[in-house]
Amino acid sequence: MNPKTDEPVSREIKQNITEELRDGRRTAIHPLLTVAGLGPGHPDYILPKVLKLCQEADVLVSGERHLESLRQVFGENWRPEDHILLGSGRPLAESFEDIRAALGKGCRTVILVSGDTGYYSMLGYIRRRLPEEPMTVVPGISSLQYFFAALGMSWEDAHMMSLHGREQDLAGALEDGRPVGLLTDGEHGTAWIARQMIGKYPDRRIYTGENLSYPEEKICSHLPAEALEYQEEGMAVVIIAGKSST
Repeated sequence: MNPKTDEPVSREIKQNITEELRDGRRTAIHPLLTVAGLGPGHPDYILPKVLKLCQEADVLVSGERHLESLRQVFGENWRPEDHILLGSGRPLAESFEDIRAALGKGCRTVILVSGDTGYYSMLGYIRRRLPEEPMTVVPGISSLQYFFAALGMSWEDAHMMSLHGREQDLAGALEDGRPVGLLTDGEHGTAWIARQMIGKYPDRRIYTGENLSYPEEKICSHLPAEALEYQEEGMAVVIIAGKSST
């Protein structure tokens, strides 16, 4: 790493930086740590605020795919001032030791996560690993938010859940007839969802979105009986239409 200074910043100084003075003489300054959502994938859907944060960061923390998206905006030769890699086989514990060291030296550090920061992102994990660190959280566009918009559907009454390594009550979510938005994984994709629906909800339409926002985006519509053998070709999310939308 190449931090601005080798001197650690004390907890008291961090509090003074991030807390608004009670007498109102000075407004709060942003914390050193920011967690920002990079959107569904394509750089067109990265918020301008997030792009500005990436350019101003002393240390950028991200996966390789996130860097590829940023280079499509800033140019193929763009490099952050300093970078900590997340993923690609590197243990998370090592990455977070580097993050902690950067923050201790007063570096403005931005951690990028896919989609939106508040929906099944790394935000909870980051808070558990860095519980003492004040942070700013900047939202992004989630893949499900993008997909509902692509289908011209509202989602204020939808059930939202992730099947990625989690036990979820899909049957219960289907009972009241509201739309259901689903993040999928390799075992729980469109075909698995169709098998859960075939007996009781044969007329509820399933929409599968693959590689959303990218040029190779693919959106398919099927009834459960038509989707029993469906195999996704890339990153996918699923929306089950509500009863009134079928």
